[in-house]
Amino acid sequence: VSVAVGPVLGDGKMAIITAPLAGGAPHVRTFVGGTVVGNFYAFDEASRTGARVAVADMDGDSRPEVVVTSGPGAAPKTRVIDGKTGATASYPLRATTA
Repeated sequence: VSVAVGPVLGDGKMAIITAPLAGGAPHVRTFVGGTVVGNFYAFDEASRTGARVAVADMDGDSRPEVVVTSGPGAAPKTRVIDGKTGATASYPLRATTA
């Protein structure tokens, strides 16, 4: 299981975001206090390559988004999800170097 933690719902509460790894569907779930408060398939639900999740402020608004990448064996894909609205990010992502 891939796990990330952060205040992605916009209410200041820490949420736990999970997704199965290889062998599972890319089903992302968000928990607060042990209760599922959101869930979605990041990619084709028939896929069994799983997904990986992270939490990061991708748009500079001081509120982190949920970042989901495809699991091993899948074509490389990334989705950035607004944790409060559930919408896929519509802003351009820019590559940076460290």
